[in-house]
Amino acid sequence: MSGGATEDPIHTTIRYFTGNPRSVGHKEGILRVCLRSDTVCVENVPKFILPTEVLGHFATYRGDMVRFRILGCVSNQAQYYIVIRFSSAEKAEAFKIQYNRKQVTALGNEVLFIRYIETGSSDVGEIPTMEELPRLESSDTSGNCPVCLEELHTVVETDEGEADNGALWTTMCGHTAHMLCLQKWDHSMGCPVCRFNPQELGMVCSDPTCQEVDPLWMCLVCGHLGCGRYQKSHAEAHYRQTAHTYCLEVYTGSVWDYAGDGFVHRLVANRSDGKPVNQDTSVPSHEESLDIQDAKFESQMDGWSDAYSGLLESQLESQRSHFEGQLDAVREELAKRSEELATEKQELATRIDTTIASRAAIKKETAKLRKRLKDAKQRHTDLAQEVSLERSLLDQAKQSIPKYKEKLESFAKPPPALASKKETLGALEAKLASLIAELESP
Repeated sequence: MSGGATEDPIHTTIRYFTGNPRSVGHKEGILRVCLRSDTVCVENVPKFILPTEVLGHFATYRGDMVRFRILGCVSNQAQYYIVIRFSSAEKAEAFKIQYNRKQVTALGNEVLFIRYIETGSSDVGEIPTMEELPRLESSDTSGNCPVCLEELHTVVETDEGEADNGALWTTMCGHTAHMLCLQKWDHSMGCPVCRFNPQELGMVCSDPTCQEVDPLWMCLVCGHLGCGRYQKSHAEAHYRQTAHTYCLEVYTGSVWDYAGDGFVHRLVANRSDGKPVNQDTSVPSHEESLDIQDAKFESQMDGWSDAYSGLLESQLESQRSHFEGQLDAVREELAKRSEELATEKQELATRIDTTIASRAAIKKETAKLRKRLKDAKQRHTDLAQEVSLERSLLDQAKQSIPKYKEKLESFAKPPPALASKKETLGALEAKLASLIAELESP
């Protein structure tokens, strides 16, 4: 996605990074886009526009913001993302309607794209759920604000004396402060805790054969970036080629004069905490005694030793707190996983008991079915025997039919003796009739 893009790219995930890329806290992850949420991600924010300027652009909804977090863009380090959680999904929807696909400044053509993103829970301390890459841990909201030193959950007052809504701002490097405090902070000095400045990301020595990124010196005449004399001396080589005398160290803001071979001011920013410190611009005279030079050198070494000892101690303490936090998170995760395993074990035991009871019922039903099958087989055997008997009787009956037919036909024909007797009886009847006639005649 390039600065000034006017077409709204269609995608379902947003790749980001958080933390200082030069430190161990650097992490990458993916935000998952959704259809509606109380949290939005503002894309296509150019790096030359400070977050305070963007927040001023969103001043209408300043009182509705709960969390304001800066995330780095993986695909284009000239841009960054702003994740904003609002007090409700309705406020987030109104915010998107008003600012989506709108220019952040009247002078440029950079258009902001705003998308809803899924969140881990309704707790404002959580940061949106990620997948496929390491989960973005929510910043600690139980400590103190590094600017005003008040507790983070303490409500601060505005310049007009009105109470702020307690919204929190988390920087790209993962440090959290009151949003009102960071609005007043000079962001050119970087993070108020670690001095990390996202504006420095992507800066590298201008020489194509050099990849040095720290420290870098920028020519105040033409803007050339070169590495220092303790790396490959490209900044000094640029001075010898162009006679551009002054250059600025990008990370501290100190200006070096090559002609005078020293800094042009006595106060420079300390890279460890950003505070101004005395800068010795004098060059020891050749006439100065070696004893004095040795004493100065030992004094400087003692000061540097104390400074670096304090810095090392603070860094070790920070690392200890960081790893203790990670151990606590692992313990909480293990405890949560243990509870989940106990619940799964209980559910599995219940399922086993249910399965055993179901198995006993199935065995009982199987015994009944086997008995019914045995009875059915016995009935089938008896019916088969009866059918066989009836078939044999039917066959015998079929064989006797011709015999009975012959007997029936023989009974239907009159015997010869009966015919002769009928003829004799007719003759006798005729004689009787003639005798009766004779007797009746006078």
